[in-house]
Amino acid sequence: MRVKLSPKEKMAWFIKRNKKKAGRQAALALAAVCLFIALPAAVDQPAAAGFDRDADTSLVLTMVGDLMFDRHVREAAEQHGYGSLFRHVAPLFLQSDYSTANFEQPVVLDEGYPRAPHLISFKADAAAVKALKDLNFTTVNLANNHMMDYGAAGLRDTCSTFAEAGLGVVGAGLDLEEAMQIDYRDINGVKIATLGFSNVFPLVREAAGKPEELGSADFAAAPGRAGVLTAKPANFVPLLREARQNADLVIVHLHMGQEYNSAISDEERELARTMADLGADIIVGHHPHVLKPVEIYNGAVILYSLGNFIFDQGYARTKLTAAAQYKLSRDGRARLELTPLWISSARPRPLHKLLSWGFGYQAEKILTKELGAEHRWTKEGEKIVIPLNIEK
Repeated sequence: MRVKLSPKEKMAWFIKRNKKKAGRQAALALAAVCLFIALPAAVDQPAAAGFDRDADTSLVLTMVGDLMFDRHVREAAEQHGYGSLFRHVAPLFLQSDYSTANFEQPVVLDEGYPRAPHLISFKADAAAVKALKDLNFTTVNLANNHMMDYGAAGLRDTCSTFAEAGLGVVGAGLDLEEAMQIDYRDINGVKIATLGFSNVFPLVREAAGKPEELGSADFAAAPGRAGVLTAKPANFVPLLREARQNADLVIVHLHMGQEYNSAISDEERELARTMADLGADIIVGHHPHVLKPVEIYNGAVILYSLGNFIFDQGYARTKLTAAAQYKLSRDGRARLELTPLWISSARPRPLHKLLSWGFGYQAEKILTKELGAEHRWTKEGEKIVIPLNIEK
């Protein structure tokens, strides 16, 4: 039986009910304010102690994804210096014996160079290369869809700038012979070969206003013509066989995949596995701007996409990245370490506190999706650690 309330009693009940709701809403609002205050502090932490090198490690190779130094990244670098872009992750590279990444644009030393009719074009200053030199980088990959954004002149400036800095480049050249050069390094008693190929071509805007892919004839290196080394069998089969014969460790940069897609296509898997069968030990994938799973196939590590590393894209998925480190211990054991990171204001940063709860789990879920029971992985702090069998 319902009790009929007087107008005064109804008002008292209404105030009491909404007082409880207001309390809950105030608590939620306070939590949101705390998150808003804490988040900048969480992403603006200095480099983590987890980046320190282990005493029993004899060789550390560090691999990251796309480095783009134009647009808002250029503005941030001009204001604070190019070194500031790496200040949260510098120990990753400074404590490594070998570091490599995809250099997603040409170095342009003359503003008068004509821009190619690509849908999107990037360029970098020579100061970006100096920053990589200061961070102890070893090589960069030039085999990507933006390397010819300023034609042969831009590629010429790029190659000369890296050569002057003493850094190696792979995957492009002023002719096919130069583009097919393998970078060899003897590091701590291990001979490392680095190669680069692109399976992605630039987009141009056709007459109807829709983007279409530029043909390889206007982009690929050829005898007597500057360009990028494409991922066709005539290029990668002989080079991988040569590298396998002459090196202890073969690292391949592979620009491939569909932008913003974390799934591995049949084409990507077939291409990467073919390269592994030919002798690649580590395949470093890039171009999708998002993380993709890691696969251990036939003893090889396939990093289908490490995502962005230095970039200014605003989508949350494009801000989630990872650094991959191959570590060889003095007793001959090898392991792969994947460190999820978050890009804020174009700068990669460790996942501290609040960020690690959601984004760390998301990165872990993506990266380990293809690891079966035979490849058991563990966590050390934020790192994903995968033991490797190097008897390939």
